[in-house]
Amino acid sequence: MDKTPTTKRKMIEDKEKSKIKLLSPGIAFMTLMKGFICVSILYVPKSFVNGGLWFSILCLCVSCGMTAYCATLLIDSKAATGAANYTALGKHCYGIPGEILVNFAISTS
Repeated sequence: MDKTPTTKRKMIEDKEKSKIKLLSPGIAFMTLMKGFICVSILYVPKSFVNGGLWFSILCLCVSCGMTAYCATLLIDSKAATGAANYTALGKHCYGIPGEILVNFAISTS
């Protein structure tokens, strides 16, 4: 049976997707730490000093926990709905207004 170009491309994409490794929870945690906490400390060191050592550390830890929890909720929502991106997730949950709101939030961030 001959394969069409579209089928060949789909088979190549599936083969490439199977090679991708997912992040373990520990690596995902470190990525969140690096991406949110360390960058904010580097960009705003004076605010870290003004806030005080213990208060700033506490706030960073709370922020990290909230970010990890929200990321987990997004991943669970994506798995439950089968949405491919944030826009599709917003549309699936809230219809057209959700899609517009998600697109607006992404563009303003």
